[in-house]
Amino acid sequence: MLAELEYNYKSVSAIQRENGINKLVLAHQTEIEEVNNIPCFFWGSLVEPYVTAKCWTTISKVVRSSFGPVPASLRDPIVSAGAERLRFEGFSSCNGVYVRLDMLPDAVDGEFIASGTTNVDFNEPMLNALNAIQKNEKVVLAVGQNEVRVSTEKAKVIEKKVALPIRWIKGLTSVQLYLADMEKVYDLNKLQSIQLFQGVPKGNVKGDFHIASRA
Repeated sequence: MLAELEYNYKSVSAIQRENGINKLVLAHQTEIEEVNNIPCFFWGSLVEPYVTAKCWTTISKVVRSSFGPVPASLRDPIVSAGAERLRFEGFSSCNGVYVRLDMLPDAVDGEFIASGTTNVDFNEPMLNALNAIQKNEKVVLAVGQNEVRVSTEKAKVIEKKVALPIRWIKGLTSVQLYLADMEKVYDLNKLQSIQLFQGVPKGNVKGDFHIASRA
């Protein structure tokens, strides 16, 4: 009697080189759906949980804002893990403003198990959990194919993967073209960054607005 089995791997196996050591990351498939959905991109804690939470909240604010006639309706950051860093990015609801946060290796204390990208909603439970994070609180982040988990000392929030808007896909392509032509102009410390934002005029600005560096 012959039986035919069909396996559906959601990712590919790969060899990753880290600190001179080759690591084999095998794709897996099982009939137990719960095992298939375990976090497989990154798992670890945040080094600066309070600052990181404020950055995530800012991304969510930009994504759910509209700077044009399009009604604000989105809250979906794109989360990518790979090359020893995490990236959170998104567009405003009008698709006119792009926002991105790159978390370098010194921003997290964990393990990059594989490379991948997911797209999730930041709903009210997640935003409430982020707003409640304190400076010395332990916060654990898990990024997987189908969800993003944030565990604090007071709450555990799971955001499931959602469909990526078509206009975001087009926008990401345009962003890469702009970034390829960009040159670094300013390198600001914390105090200079605060002074910069305090110097931006409030309200509507008529004509072009330029930023200049003194001394």
